[in-house]
Amino acid sequence: MRCVGGLDLARRVDHSALVIAEVAGGDDHGLRVTHALRLPRGVAYADQIASLQPSFASLDLLAYDASGVGDAVGELLAPAMVAGRLAPVVITGGTGAPTRTVSGGRIAAPKTWLIGNILGLIADRRLVVAPDAPGRGDLLAEMQRFAQLASGRSGPRMGAVHGHDDLVMALALAAVAAALVRSAHPPAAPSSKGSQMGNAGSA
Repeated sequence: MRCVGGLDLARRVDHSALVIAEVAGGDDHGLRVTHALRLPRGVAYADQIASLQPSFASLDLLAYDASGVGDAVGELLAPAMVAGRLAPVVITGGTGAPTRTVSGGRIAAPKTWLIGNILGLIADRRLVVAPDAPGRGDLLAEMQRFAQLASGRSGPRMGAVHGHDDLVMALALAAVAAALVRSAHPPAAPSSKGSQMGNAGSA
């Protein structure tokens, strides 16, 4: 069973979050979340990564938010991960499928695609949160609150109606990592099957 992670980093306003999931084999392409970890605010990035390092040991691939301070965070993450097991993801506006950048091996992924991918997994019953997963309640609460918000010319803007969306974004990054361990390229753009995130079952 392969294991992947998604890391959404923050420092002051939001929490940093790490979601770890097992990747189903065969044609299932499902995800089973085993950990949904939220860190306290106000902690330096280096200290956050040091506290999470034991959780990185079992990961085949870690996708992390490389937007903003991504380069600095990537340098901090590199010693904590085996070479080749990091996937920097730049979260963008607009719509469309993820694309790889020419330099740095980054993936540019619209937030609408990231959330649409999660919506598709839920609609197809291919996403479950383990009953004993640490942080399960927080993750499911975020998923219930998450909705599609109106936006301007750059396309739909995705965010939590109220509260935080850090665990949902970490889950979306973990789903990118899952797709990458199955394939050398990002998956095709999913079709949205609804604007409100539904329930994820238990395994």
